[in-house]
Amino acid sequence: MKGLSLEFKGKKPQINNLKYIPIECESGSLILIHGNVLHKSEKNTSNYQRNVYAFHLIDLEENEEWGNTNWLQENKKYKFPELFKN
Repeated sequence: MKGLSLEFKGKKPQINNLKYIPIECESGSLILIHGNVLHKSEKNTSNYQRNVYAFHLIDLEENEEWGNTNWLQENKKYKFPELFKN
């Protein structure tokens, strides 16, 4: 499947939906999810907007590079900001 800026490669994984554990959160709650955690969100059936903000952090060593197959990539209009340098 290919979109304007995202391309999925390989076989689509078969996921057992029974393994997901649903949780309810109060309005205004903050949820932090590690990038290796498989997660999902069902359709919003309420009359209220659901706002989602994504914040990605990575700690690369000096000799490491961001993977070119990662779904999140820099482009001409956007460069990853550097938070701090040791």
